[in-house]
Amino acid sequence: MAVAYNGRKRKNLGGGVYENELPKEVKSVSITTVPTNVASLVNDATVWVTLATETEGATIYYTLDGTLPTVDSTIYADPITVKANNTDGKSIKVKAIGVKEGLDNSLLAEKSIVFKAVDVSAKEVELQVSYKEIDEITIPICEDAEEYPAIIGLVAEDFTLVKDFNKPNQIIIEEVLLDAVPLTKEYAMTLPDGENFSPGEYRLVFSKTGYSFAFIDFEIEDFLANAIEALTEVIAFATTSKGTAVVSEDGTNIDSEAYWVSSEVMTAYTNAIATAQGVLDNTAAIFEEIAQAITDLDTATTTFNEAKKPGTKVAD
Repeated sequence: MAVAYNGRKRKNLGGGVYENELPKEVKSVSITTVPTNVASLVNDATVWVTLATETEGATIYYTLDGTLPTVDSTIYADPITVKANNTDGKSIKVKAIGVKEGLDNSLLAEKSIVFKAVDVSAKEVELQVSYKEIDEITIPICEDAEEYPAIIGLVAEDFTLVKDFNKPNQIIIEEVLLDAVPLTKEYAMTLPDGENFSPGEYRLVFSKTGYSFAFIDFEIEDFLANAIEALTEVIAFATTSKGTAVVSEDGTNIDSEAYWVSSEVMTAYTNAIATAQGVLDNTAAIFEEIAQAITDLDTATTTFNEAKKPGTKVAD
């Protein structure tokens, strides 16, 4: 039997299907999630994603990174598990297509899974950040640390934080422009070396138009003064060490309870102390020069102490 269609005859293919009813493309891929609502998930949530198409024998290809799927993408076989790994707020975009030989690919199917930001913490830093408001940022001062680790979570996607570094309460502000940092990343915030800035209390300001700002107050010590003090102590220690031994050719004239060194060793140590003293007396010496003088005199002290030997004088 034939059925009239626009003045033409359609071939009956059996099963109630006629020639013009043959599919031209793979039917759209459905994306089903558990839980159903994936618009605002806590960061430790797990989402199960199921992909399906009504086209029998079709292969489903998918991506989770927002890129368009192709036949080189991952082939769907079992439900997908999606997690935020409890790091920071982010959006995961599931995209899928159905492919079957002889048919056009299905239309692109996509669905976003949004993990909202939550309060997170790092080893030395606690940050609480929320949409339209930065509540509090705390970075404790570390005596010998220049890098302060920070993990920041944020509700707003693609939010960039601009950091300004300045010394408040002065007409002339010392300032360093720091790179803008995406708030959805983990980063190490490196503060400028203290010796390159005047000592004092500083403020690191976090700001963005339309958002309330937050700031971190911290102190930069007087690195130069500290280095001068350290060099003074090293010279005093070296001077004391120098007095713990006397010069001898072979130690036979030195009591066994005393120590001796050769004249060459004593001269080298004396010169090292004098060199360090010269740096200390130089009011124009910079931090690096003072630090090097400390290192050099420490090395000289170690060499001197290792060269000391007990006397071998025979008691009368």
